[in-house]
Order: sequence, then structure tokens, then C-alpha cells
Amino acid sequence: MLPRSDLDNVEGKDRRVDEENAKLKPTTCGIHFGATRCCCCVYHDSDDGFELNNTSTNTIQKYEIIPNEFGELTSGCVLSFVGEDVDFPQIGNNFVTRPLAKHSIDDIVMDLKKIIGRKFSDPVLQNNSRFYPFNVVEGPNDEPYINVKSRMDMFAPELLTSFIFKYITQAMLPLSGYDCSERGTVLSTPCYFTETQNQALREACEFNGVPVLDIVRDSECACLAYNLEKSCFNEYVLTFGLGGSALLVCVEYINERGEIELKGFDGDSFLGGDDFDNTLVKYACEEFLKTHSQYKIPARSLRTLKYECEKAKIDLSLTENTSIHIKSLITEPSIDFSIDISRKLFEDLNATLFNTCVDTIQQLLSDLKLGKSQISKIVLLGGSCNIPKVKELLSAYFNIPSCSPESSNTSCQNTALLDSIPPEHVIAVGAAKKASMLHNTRKQSAIPLPTFVDINPISIGIEVYGNYMTNILERNCYIPCTSSIMITPCCKNQDKISLKFLAGERLLSKDNITLFQTDLQCQDGSDNKSGKENKESTRTFKIECEVNISYQLLIRVYEWRKDEVNTQCSTTLKVSHTIDNYSQILSQEDIFSMIKQASLTQSQDVLALRMIHSMVVPSLIENPNSTACRRLPNTSIR
Repeated sequence: MLPRSDLDNVEGKDRRVDEENAKLKPTTCGIHFGATRCCCCVYHDSDDGFELNNTSTNTIQKYEIIPNEFGELTSGCVLSFVGEDVDFPQIGNNFVTRPLAKHSIDDIVMDLKKIIGRKFSDPVLQNNSRFYPFNVVEGPNDEPYINVKSRMDMFAPELLTSFIFKYITQAMLPLSGYDCSERGTVLSTPCYFTETQNQALREACEFNGVPVLDIVRDSECACLAYNLEKSCFNEYVLTFGLGGSALLVCVEYINERGEIELKGFDGDSFLGGDDFDNTLVKYACEEFLKTHSQYKIPARSLRTLKYECEKAKIDLSLTENTSIHIKSLITEPSIDFSIDISRKLFEDLNATLFNTCVDTIQQLLSDLKLGKSQISKIVLLGGSCNIPKVKELLSAYFNIPSCSPESSNTSCQNTALLDSIPPEHVIAVGAAKKASMLHNTRKQSAIPLPTFVDINPISIGIEVYGNYMTNILERNCYIPCTSSIMITPCCKNQDKISLKFLAGERLLSKDNITLFQTDLQCQDGSDNKSGKENKESTRTFKIECEVNISYQLLIRVYEWRKDEVNTQCSTTLKVSHTIDNYSQILSQEDIFSMIKQASLTQSQDVLALRMIHSMVVPSLIENPNSTACRRLPNTSIR
């Protein structure tokens, strides 16, 4: 995980967040970070003093979906790098193509949810990376890094994900008059996410100073959104999640106490909205090549065609027919392209994908030994559930009608398809409700809100004999942290050790930053009362050096001198050095540049270190008065 990085332009040119912070309303929020889209929601309970009127249904709506600056209720989990800026392309219901259409494919990073928290050698990541327009490369400790060609830079997925969380918490929420930095947020993740992936997502959010109250699985959030924990007791609930890039079907059981238990899940990580788009793209290309077979459609035109196909898919959820019009699909010579698409044609082209959705449900129920009649509620999740054919197939399979908004929160007497909340908002609504519940519980119980965890952004170590660096405090260790290292003189009767404290990730000390230097006395001539040099009476000490970083990012270095001869001798304590402005020594840009350079030169540094090790022993014999030091194996973390 990498340190925080400023993203000044995320707030937008029309926002004045800093001036209006005092006017922002403290609140909790729920964030759904999807593979292709993200959504943020604020849940209002009775303690908030107000509720929202839903004019379309004449009911009281207790949640509020936070829009972005374009007025869209979901935002693309896509980063586009242009110059020195990071842009957030948006694809809303009106299909705003303005950022993506004009940017090079080399500027775009997507699918962060499938990368974050995984190792580079993970087979899933290795398979997915073959289809990315960017390169995923191996960094230190088998960590994946994303190589953005247009920037000639490498980014950790946690850092890129933190950009999106910063956009949500410091741009979208303040634009709507809310601030969640005090009360915190709840994140949602798929049920198959590992603890490592959850932790990586948590840290990416906490980079921006927003405490994460809890991480809740998507299917549980869906049940909370419809208040099923208060109405469905001893019942099974099926959540059908069909998003932009994956299908996930879960079965939850709600016991008599209203506790939601996951019973099983199944899905397909390669079946989602993108696949429906691709079938339209393939069909459109085939139709075009029927009359223009001598031409090859360029990659940029294919991107434009895919965007238009996604727009057509969205339109077909509302109308029976739509059209695709592209000017200059072929530029030389200029050839325009138009085609009519009907909902019936769209459903026929994707019949195999629709059948796979039903087969997945059937397989899951078979594995759990459950009948269709035992499922009391079906909750739709994900934007692709807006496709009418999806609802039609689910209703036909379970032999149920669509549930009306008035009956969505009633007792579970009959099986119902819950779709009164837009499927792309359901998870965020449930996460927001969970955040509100946790906040109220802590307030009533006087439990303090957990503060976000800070980490040491760069490794701290010392230069040892051979001019290479050995770490005392590793990068990414939690603050406060303390670590000690035992140092012994290279030669007998050595009077002092010169220590150089470094910060950086390179193996050779010359490639790192020097924090400070100090000389430690390793001999005591107090027994030499005659004042003459007497090597036999001079005691040599081992030096134990301890480095501590406090919450205020103060570095303190302590020195213990231990008698090498008399092990019962009491040690003396001395504060060697204190750095009060550790966080200001290196800028975030400097730290990131050092980490990136270390990953690029790792193989060269290892070869150089091997050469140094082959020369250390002969050099010690030739230079017995060297003031260098070496590390002993009894380093401890306290």
C-alpha cells in the first residue's frame, strides 16, 4: 500500500469545499465500489431531523443517493490520466462519452476492484490482465503495479482506488452538503472477497481520513436495503447480482432474530453488462463488413462503436427500438454507419448469456438442496438487472409477479421480485443503512469511533558495512511503531561507530535519502585510571538502536550500550536524535517516486548487493580499523 497523494483537481473547478466545510452536515454514508461503477448513499433516520419526500410514490424516502457533478447517481470506476491531471470519466443514463471518446486508451485505468488486494502471481489476475489496455507488472513482494504508458509511471492499485474514494468523500459528498470524515462510512464487497482484499479496500478509503466502520457483503446490504431483517424471519432470500462485468447469485437465510446468514453463492466473473455490449458490437461489425469487407475498422472507431452499443442497450431497457449512428466509422475514406436495433434482436443475440443466468440460479439451489418455492424474496442488484429480459426470466423461473413498491417491506408471505429500489443503488442503500445503525449503536453505548490507521510511508534503516541499507522500520508498518536493531563493532577495540540513518526502498544506501548521521561511542576507558592507552582495560559495548515513530510522526532514536564482557552490567540509555517534522522531509511525490524507482531497479540492486557481499569479508581483514557496523540477527519488533 502506498502513501496518500494529493488530487487537487478532483473537487472540480466549481467546488469550494475548504471554505464551506463548516457548513457541511456530519453524516455516515454507504459506498458501493463496483467493478465498473460506484455509488454513494446517505441514510436518514429519525435523529437526523428530516426525511426526503419521494414525490413519485408519495412515500417517505429515508435514503439519498449522492449525485456527481454531472447529476449522475452512479460514477464510473475509471481513471483517465491526461497530462498531470487525473480525470474521472462518467457514463450516465444519457451516456456522457466526453472524456473517454477523446482520450487515448493508454490513458485509461479500469477494473481496479479485480486487482486490489491480489498478488501479481494470482492466477485470476494473470488471466484478467490479458484483456486490460494497461500493463500490470510485478513489484516488490509479488505486489501488482499498474503501468500507465502515457505517464511512464507505475501505480499501486490501492493508490488509484484511493483517488476514487477521495472523489466520493471530498468532492461528491461536500457538493451535496455532507461530510463523512467524522462519523465514517461502510463499504460493501462481494462475499468471495478475501480478508486481504477487504483490508486493501479499507486502507484505500482510510487514506483520505475517512474511518471505515465496517465492511459488509453485497448480499447482506441488499437485504438491509429492503428491511428484510425486520420482516422475513426463518426465510431464504436470493440476491441476483448482474453488474457491468460479473454475475453473482447468493442465498441468504434470515433467522428468527433477524440475523442474515450467507448459505451459498455461485456466479460467473466473465458475464456482465460488458458481454451484452460486446455481442452488439460483434453484430454491428458483421453488418458493416457485409457491404465494406475491404476495410478494417480501426481500434478508436471500435471504442466509439462499443460506447454507442452500450447506449443502445440502455435505451432498449426503456423502448422497443433504437438506432446506432456513427459518423466516419472509417476515416479514409470517410464512411458513416447506421443500424437499427430492436429489443427482440438484442434478446436473441444474448440468448445464451440470459440462459446462463438462469442456469446459475438452478445450480446454486441444487447445491443447497433448496426448492424454488423455499425462496421468499428475490432482490435485484446491479445495473444490468434493468434489462427487461432479466426480470422476465426470473419471474418465469420462480413463477412470480414483480413486487410493487408498497409491498416491498411487508411480511414475507409470498415470493416476490424486489425492484422498487433501482438495482444499481440497492447495495449502497443497504451499506448506508448499516452505517447509520452502527453510528446510533456507538452513540447510545458511548463507544468511540475508531480512528483510521496511519502507516509509515517509507522504510527507515541504517547504512551497514558495504554501503548498503538494512531496514529497521519497514514501509507500511502501522503507526505508532517501534523496532530495534543490535549493532556490534566490526573490529575489536573499535572506539566508535558512525551511523547513517536512511529513508528509502533501494538496497544501496547511496540511492536513498539521508535523514541524519550520528557517532556512537562503543568503548569505555573508565577502567584506565592511569590515563594511558590500555587496550586490555578498555571495554567494548554492543549498541542496541531503537527507532520509534509516534502518532505525531515524530522519530526518536534511542541508544543502549551493552557490555560485551560483563553481561550483568547495567545499560545506559541515551536519546540520540529526534526528528520533529518527519512527515515534511519528503513530499508525497518524492515518496512515490522512490517506491516506483525501487520496483523498476530491483533486479539490478540485487546483483549489486551480491557483489558487495562477496567483497565484505576480505575488506574487513584488510581494514581492521573500519568504523562500519553490521547487523545481528536478533532484531525485534516491539
